[in-house]
Amino acid sequence: MTPTRSKRPPKTTFLEKFSSEITKINYFLWVSLAAYECTVSYRPKSAKRTNEFISDELALRLNLGAEEFDRQLTEQSDRLYRLLLVEAIVHYEEYLESIIKEAVSNSWVTPKKSVKISLTLPESGNESEISASARVEAAKELAKTIVNAKYSSRHNELDKLLGIDSTSKSTNDTNHNHLILAGEFRNSIIHCGSLADERTVKHCGDIIPGLSIGVAIPLTQELLLLFDALLSHAKDVDLILRRKSKGGRKN
Repeated sequence: MTPTRSKRPPKTTFLEKFSSEITKINYFLWVSLAAYECTVSYRPKSAKRTNEFISDELALRLNLGAEEFDRQLTEQSDRLYRLLLVEAIVHYEEYLESIIKEAVSNSWVTPKKSVKISLTLPESGNESEISASARVEAAKELAKTIVNAKYSSRHNELDKLLGIDSTSKSTNDTNHNHLILAGEFRNSIIHCGSLADERTVKHCGDIIPGLSIGVAIPLTQELLLLFDALLSHAKDVDLILRRKSKGGRKN
């Protein structure tokens, strides 16, 4: 049974930071879209060029006719979606790396995979210090393993590695298909100019019927669903690991 919210251990600072970053990204998105709308809706209807409805300083940089300005606005909103998704993934992966290192180095969980590490032994030769250093280094390597895993299976790999079940026992109704889309879309944006390639179709074709190679990835209001998936998955992982920590302490 999922504990009531009042009985849940406090969120980790890692989750609080990630949640804050997603909130900031959301605000930036909606403020930007509102600014676009205001610029078009409330400018003089007779305006033919940008210097008739924006400051002289901005007009020097955007010396455009009104129609061209509107076209640029439409293109910039698409670019905005892409940039914000990439930023959100950066913060999500930072969260995963931080929480995994914290959980493993503090023995909240026992990893199900061995890793090779390079360790500089302390001069004292103290056994407890060596053991602690080894856990920290192992935690770093395990975190890298998860962050570098395939987007299509990363949430499952994380569960297997840490011996948890954040996937089938999601307390936040995480849509794992959206989690996959977020990662694969990010890959397409970075490496393929936002066009679907063979890899995108392979991992996303069953989720998005009709997706084909060379077609622009469908990223508009769907962006919000991808943000939700990243944050809800982080909440699932965070709650499980907090409950495994001694006393559910806040870090």
